Amino acid sequence: MKINTDFVFENLKGASIKNQMDPKKDLTLSDVCVQSLLASEDGDRDGKTKLARYDLVLKIKDGGEVSLESSDITLIKDLVGKYFSVLVVGQAYKVLEGESVKKGV
Repeated sequence: MKINTDFVFENLKGASIKNQMDPKKDLTLSDVCVQSLLASEDGDRDGKTKLARYDLVLKIKDGGEVSLESSDITLIKDLVGKYFSVLVVGQAYKVLEGESVKKGV
């Protein structure tokens, strides 16, 4: 499935959410996916799993339209769900599932 990772997250008033790591930039789906994939979890010691997550990071990090397998989307959704707020998760899930996101949430 092709996903636009340049999607910009918005607050409830329709203003873009800023990236906490670089407050001059808007928070994009690429940023959220990369941060989630790079996060370490307790008991996450399997090198093969980490390598697969790293490969996804390399695929997503530059933004743009990215082709993802359904298993990649499932993994990203699980991780985004663990590490981000309801507002970000709701928008991320919709984009990752190919649904449109209403502006001004």
